[in-house]
Amino acid sequence: RQTIAQVLEWNGLPQEALPVWVSLYQQTGSAQAFQRSVDLARGLFQWDTLRVLLVERARQKRLQPDGYITLAEVLVGAGRFDDAREWLTEGRSRFPRSDTLRERLLTLLINLRDFPAAIELLENEPRLSDADRIQLASLYWRTRQPERALALLDFEPQDRQLAETVQIMRMDLATAWVEPTSWSGIMKVSWPEATASLRRI
Repeated sequence: RQTIAQVLEWNGLPQEALPVWVSLYQQTGSAQAFQRSVDLARGLFQWDTLRVLLVERARQKRLQPDGYITLAEVLVGAGRFDDAREWLTEGRSRFPRSDTLRERLLTLLINLRDFPAAIELLENEPRLSDADRIQLASLYWRTRQPERALALLDFEPQDRQLAETVQIMRMDLATAWVEPTSWSGIMKVSWPEATASLRRI
């Protein structure tokens, strides 16, 4: 079967080769057959076939991080956001050190406007990068937690662009309060001192 599939591909017949590779994978579990099936299904826009292959692999606990990401992309494309979230979450549990999986899950949660879940994801990280801190502060702000947002922005990123973002966010938070008493309560300092410190950023 492998020879047949390869000959079909060599003769420019990927549509005919795909089911042969899929059948070979299902019968033997061959890593090569799986990869060729995935590559051909993606290239031929056979999303249902691709989804079935990846789900089966995931259920066997043999799917790698990039496979979970591809599966999530297919599911999102089909409007199956909850399924995409479920598989990305499983991928994260299997590969907790995968930054790419975490980023994809975080992006999906934010796009779904599930800000509490996005916050929990970042809060559970043992260490946050400067970009993570900015993202988490933004999520605090979106969920009406300005005090926590301000506290998290109390740092100076080394990256110039991130530093500018922090400055803008601090200023936005500062101007969000019209009443000086509210602002001084949040900052634990007087209104003039707070605005002066912001100008020095």
